[in-house]
Amino acid sequence: MSVFYEIIPLDTLFFRGSTPMEAGQNIAVSMFPPPVSVLEGSFRTAFLLQKGIFPEDYAFGKDTSANEIIGNPSEKAPFEVSSILIKKDGQFYAKVPASWYLDSEKKPKEKTDYIGKPIIEAKRNQKFLDDMFVMSSSENLPFVHAKENAQPLGNIWVSIDFINSTKSVLEENDFLLQNEIFAFEQRTGIALDSGKHTVEGQLYSASHVRLLDGVSMVAGISKEIGLEDSGKIQLGGERRLCSYRKIDFCMPEKSENTANQFLSFAPIEATEEILESLIASSKLVITSGWDLARSFHKPTTSWIPAGAVFTKNVNGICIPLNQR
Repeated sequence: MSVFYEIIPLDTLFFRGSTPMEAGQNIAVSMFPPPVSVLEGSFRTAFLLQKGIFPEDYAFGKDTSANEIIGNPSEKAPFEVSSILIKKDGQFYAKVPASWYLDSEKKPKEKTDYIGKPIIEAKRNQKFLDDMFVMSSSENLPFVHAKENAQPLGNIWVSIDFINSTKSVLEENDFLLQNEIFAFEQRTGIALDSGKHTVEGQLYSASHVRLLDGVSMVAGISKEIGLEDSGKIQLGGERRLCSYRKIDFCMPEKSENTANQFLSFAPIEATEEILESLIASSKLVITSGWDLARSFHKPTTSWIPAGAVFTKNVNGICIPLNQR
């Protein structure tokens, strides 16, 4: 069973992904939500600091006392980030399922454009495609049928209560637009050399994310690792300081035997095996990072974003998705 932590940033957040930052250019825009590797690394580091273990000693094998719980520093964490949610005014929200579309003549922009419009789903229906004489190298393609136009729901976040229901029409309190969750802020910094001294003439500009008042991020991990119930955590390479606290949260439950679609609340690594079970997803995200143990950058990895829908529970932590 997953363990959930509410994370409240002290200031802004910045998650760069694999985008290079060039001096004098303003091209770096923070990713949100953060990559799962960022959260895994942050939880590992928080555990080390709470146990009085220097991260450098852990990274270079001088202190292996934490390895049994949080894993070898050069290997994947022995736990998974199962969920990345938004909490606002006591309500929990997740990325909208990628198989959902709005049946609407025009592309929705304002919140009122979504309200009262029916949601339609992309479904696999090989018989329908055969009847239409559709030929493809991929078998059993997902298909969406709209009375007007099938409009992608994009970056909205939908309440867990709505996802767990069989409702097919959005009301005002059922979802959040991106501008109801966070805003971008321009920040300028200066480069540092290996000795932590400033480098002359190398300024960097980037767009950070600031969560709005009343908004926090909730991260679920697949098992208990012994973190204190509350404390501080630093997120990302910029080490953005946040407070966290353990919270009670129950994931939607439904028998997997009656489900034929499964929803992921967190990004999943895009392997060939998992892609075979994919029904719908937004554009894959490429990330990298820094390997402390090797003092070298990590290879880039492709991720299927949160909100992806599959034909089966590909990682054991997806949830069955009710049919509309």
